[in-house]
Amino acid sequence: LLRYAGHWSLLGYGMFAVFDKASGELVGDVGLADFHRGLGERFDGFPEASWIMARSTHGRGLAAEAVAASHDWLARTHAPARTVCIITPENVASLRLADKFGYRPFGSTTYKGGPY
Repeated sequence: LLRYAGHWSLLGYGMFAVFDKASGELVGDVGLADFHRGLGERFDGFPEASWIMARSTHGRGLAAEAVAASHDWLARTHAPARTVCIITPENVASLRLADKFGYRPFGSTTYKGGPY
Protein backbone atom coordinates (compact mmCIF):
# COMPACT_ATOMS: atom_id res chain seq x y z
CA LEU A 1 0.00 0.00 0.00
CA LEU A 2 2.81 2.42 0.84
CA ARG A 3 4.53 1.65 -2.47
CA TYR A 4 1.35 2.57 -4.32
CA ALA A 5 0.82 5.80 -2.35
CA GLY A 6 4.45 6.75 -2.92
CA HIS A 7 4.11 6.41 -6.68
CA TRP A 8 1.23 8.86 -6.74
CA SER A 9 2.93 11.29 -4.36
CA LEU A 10 6.32 11.29 -6.06
CA LEU A 11 5.61 10.49 -9.72
CA GLY A 12 2.03 11.60 -10.25
CA TYR A 13 1.02 8.16 -11.55
CA GLY A 14 0.71 4.67 -10.16
CA MET A 15 -1.61 1.73 -9.76
CA PHE A 16 -5.40 1.79 -9.82
CA ALA A 17 -7.53 -0.61 -7.79
CA VAL A 18 -10.06 -2.44 -9.96
CA PHE A 19 -13.43 -3.30 -8.45
CA ASP A 20 -16.23 -5.45 -9.86
CA LYS A 21 -19.20 -3.09 -10.28
CA ALA A 22 -21.77 -5.77 -9.48
CA SER A 23 -20.24 -7.15 -6.28
CA GLY A 24 -17.96 -4.32 -5.17
CA GLU A 25 -15.16 -6.90 -4.83
CA LEU A 26 -11.55 -5.85 -5.38
CA VAL A 27 -10.52 -7.85 -8.46
CA GLY A 28 -7.17 -6.40 -9.46
CA ASP A 29 -4.51 -3.74 -9.68
CA VAL A 30 -3.75 -2.08 -13.01
CA GLY A 31 -1.64 0.93 -13.88
CA LEU A 32 1.85 2.19 -14.45
CA ALA A 33 4.71 2.32 -12.00
CA ASP A 34 8.45 2.57 -11.48
CA PHE A 35 9.44 -0.62 -9.72
CA HIS A 36 13.22 0.09 -9.85
CA ARG A 37 14.01 -3.28 -11.41
CA GLY A 38 17.55 -2.39 -12.46
CA LEU A 39 17.15 -3.81 -15.97
CA GLY A 40 19.12 -1.13 -17.82
CA GLU A 41 18.56 2.08 -19.69
CA ARG A 42 16.23 0.56 -22.29
CA PHE A 43 13.79 -0.38 -19.51
CA ASP A 44 14.42 1.64 -16.36
CA GLY A 45 13.22 5.21 -16.25
CA PHE A 46 10.09 4.58 -18.28
CA PRO A 47 6.63 4.01 -16.81
CA GLU A 48 6.11 0.25 -16.49
CA ALA A 49 2.67 -1.09 -17.32
CA SER A 50 1.42 -3.55 -14.75
CA TRP A 51 -1.72 -5.62 -14.40
CA ILE A 52 -2.79 -8.38 -12.09
CA MET A 53 -6.36 -9.56 -12.05
CA ALA A 54 -8.24 -12.16 -10.02
CA ARG A 55 -8.86 -15.47 -11.78
CA SER A 56 -12.60 -14.79 -11.63
CA THR A 57 -12.08 -11.97 -14.16
CA HIS A 58 -10.09 -13.96 -16.71
CA GLY A 59 -11.66 -14.16 -20.15
CA ARG A 60 -14.14 -11.35 -19.49
CA GLY A 61 -12.15 -8.49 -21.06
CA LEU A 62 -11.86 -6.63 -17.77
CA ALA A 63 -8.06 -6.53 -17.84
CA ALA A 64 -8.08 -5.06 -21.34
CA GLU A 65 -10.65 -2.46 -20.30
CA ALA A 66 -8.64 -1.48 -17.22
CA VAL A 67 -5.31 -1.40 -19.08
CA ALA A 68 -6.86 0.77 -21.81
CA ALA A 69 -8.24 3.19 -19.22
CA SER A 70 -4.91 3.47 -17.40
CA HIS A 71 -2.96 3.99 -20.63
CA ASP A 72 -5.46 6.58 -21.88
CA TRP A 73 -5.21 8.42 -18.57
CA LEU A 74 -1.39 8.37 -18.63
CA ALA A 75 -1.30 9.62 -22.24
CA ARG A 76 -3.58 12.55 -21.37
CA THR A 77 -1.85 13.53 -18.15
CA HIS A 78 1.83 12.73 -18.69
CA ALA A 79 2.32 11.87 -22.39
CA PRO A 80 5.43 9.73 -21.83
CA ALA A 81 7.61 9.02 -24.85
CA ARG A 82 7.48 5.34 -24.05
CA THR A 83 6.13 2.77 -21.62
CA VAL A 84 7.48 -0.73 -20.99
CA CYS A 85 6.36 -3.99 -19.43
CA ILE A 86 8.01 -7.25 -18.36
CA ILE A 87 6.20 -10.57 -18.75
CA THR A 88 7.39 -14.12 -18.22
CA PRO A 89 7.25 -16.12 -21.49
CA GLU A 90 4.82 -18.65 -19.98
CA ASN A 91 2.17 -16.00 -19.32
CA VAL A 92 0.50 -16.26 -22.73
CA ALA A 93 -2.60 -14.28 -21.72
CA SER A 94 -0.53 -11.32 -20.55
CA LEU A 95 1.64 -11.50 -23.67
CA ARG A 96 -1.55 -11.30 -25.79
CA LEU A 97 -2.78 -8.35 -23.75
CA ALA A 98 0.57 -6.57 -24.07
CA ASP A 99 0.51 -7.14 -27.84
CA LYS A 100 -2.96 -5.61 -28.01
CA PHE A 101 -1.52 -2.40 -26.55
CA GLY A 102 1.45 -2.28 -28.89
CA TYR A 103 4.13 -3.76 -26.66
CA ARG A 104 6.78 -5.63 -28.59
CA PRO A 105 9.73 -7.66 -27.28
CA PHE A 106 12.98 -5.71 -27.30
CA GLY A 107 15.09 -8.03 -25.19
CA SER A 108 15.07 -10.81 -22.65
CA THR A 109 16.55 -11.12 -19.19
CA THR A 110 16.58 -13.11 -16.01
CA TYR A 111 14.72 -11.45 -13.18
CA LYS A 112 14.30 -12.92 -9.70
CA GLY A 113 15.63 -16.24 -10.98
CA GLY A 114 13.25 -16.62 -13.91
CA PRO A 115 13.27 -15.82 -17.62
CA TYR A 116 11.64 -12.64 -18.92
